Amino acid sequence: FAGVIVPLDKLPYYYKPMYWVSAQHYAGEAIITTQFHHDNTRICNPSGVVIDNPPWWAFAVKGKFCSEDGRFNGFKKFTGIVETAEEFIYNSDTAFLHGYKFENKDFDLFVLLCLCLVLRLFTGVAAMFINYNKR
Repeated sequence: FAGVIVPLDKLPYYYKPMYWVSAQHYAGEAIITTQFHHDNTRICNPSGVVIDNPPWWAFAVKGKFCSEDGRFNGFKKFTGIVETAEEFIYNSDTAFLHGYKFENKDFDLFVLLCLCLVLRLFTGVAAMFINYNKR
């Protein structure tokens, strides 16, 4: 229900409230977005090795496309496009976790702290009123 495996816009309508109630959503968003914020590691999406040394006449390809072995083998042999890890994870519409935003990290922390406090209160109240001792 956290939107990690299935994004919010792909969830059936009857599961969408669980997305907003799930503590895993807020924890996952806070951890993932802070982990990959400003991560400029180049990766190939969907697969391949970055082409860093194309022939001089194909200079426009350098660092932008991927091939199976990292060599330029013609324009029809590309296996992917180069993205940074940050773009791949959450910046574009086709990103792995589109909808997760770094700007939400403070709100995520606030919600998690509120959930912890509410659960503590419920636990304290339950401890006062539930007695399993038999006399």
